[in-house]
Amino acid sequence: MSQAIDELLLGSDWLVENKCRWDFAAGTVYIGDHPVHTHRREQVDACRRIFVSEECVVPPRHEANIPVMMMYDNIHCPVSDWAIEPRVIRPGVVAARTLLSDDRVDAVTSVCSVLCIA
Repeated sequence: MSQAIDELLLGSDWLVENKCRWDFAAGTVYIGDHPVHTHRREQVDACRRIFVSEECVVPPRHEANIPVMMMYDNIHCPVSDWAIEPRVIRPGVVAARTLLSDDRVDAVTSVCSVLCIA
């Protein structure tokens, strides 16, 4: 179970155990002798992977713009601007929400170090 997945996923071990056959051309999964018709998604979800492009150090209680590279997951990504969601990278280090232009491979995102060292 994951909050990041909102669709049914069939694992290969489950498909084998239940003697499933998948007819991609007909859009049908046979579970034993029972056909289950699949549907085609009209909208394509897309995701770009974001990588830090060089080693950076953010001192405690500071914010820094960190250079990042954006990589396409596949060649079918729609042209659009991209948003990085706020994310805890590790305890005390947070990547801020950032809007990135689609026409650039290199960009920066803001990272905050909120950890206090005593």
